[in-house]
Amino acid sequence: MIKHTSFLLTLLSFYIVNVFSQCPNIDFTTLNTGSNMTLFITGNAESILNEIGNGSLGVFYEDDSGLLICGGSATFEGSQCQIAAYGDDTTTPEKDGFYSGDAFIWKFQDINGNQFDLSTTSFDNLYSANGFQPISSISYTSLECEFLNVLGCTDISYVEFNSEANTDDGSCTNLIIQGCTDESSFNYNSEANIDDGSCEYFLGDCPNIDFTTVNTGSNMTLLITGDAESILNEIGNGSLGVFYEDDSGLLICGGSA
Repeated sequence: MIKHTSFLLTLLSFYIVNVFSQCPNIDFTTLNTGSNMTLFITGNAESILNEIGNGSLGVFYEDDSGLLICGGSATFEGSQCQIAAYGDDTTTPEKDGFYSGDAFIWKFQDINGNQFDLSTTSFDNLYSANGFQPISSISYTSLECEFLNVLGCTDISYVEFNSEANTDDGSCTNLIIQGCTDESSFNYNSEANIDDGSCEYFLGDCPNIDFTTVNTGSNMTLLITGDAESILNEIGNGSLGVFYEDDSGLLICGGSA
């Protein structure tokens, strides 16, 4: 019985974490359009809001695209407060406030981020320019937002990073190394997995070879003769030399003619 209870609690915990989460913050920003209706929170409405606690409340309208936009808001701190609900600015083509007769959509978010839908029976709940309306009756409904659990790599420094993931599943394996990934370029980086646009290419003739030598006091003589002489004649006149790699891996001319 204990094992079954433990399993059920674990399953319930998983369900709560993965299905429901705190809703995105409500944007209570408003635009002062120059005309408004005053909504005054008082009496029983004030007492009801105290059951929720301190927070922000506002009235919302739908704009031309159907999005909910805050048309008036206030901070509630346990006592009476008033909301200036702004009407539409008729000098602009878009809807940026309440039309006359628009119904108010009430929202509340407490200081912990919990959200509530509000409703009132104090009046017809419709916008009226230059109106004044005491709100003495209000009710609330708690909101729960569905949470989509998207597994993936959440570390932006890895190739496998998934911008849509909100839960890391341990799939981050290849650390991003930027560099030139084109093998045909002279600065190709075999360790790079993200091309950073740094590839450089020789255009036209190759850079001149440096046949400069240093006389170190000791040498070995190489005599070009016979068939080697004939083969070089196929190329034509020019400079030839023998090279070695220095301590840093650069090719240095050790003898030339």
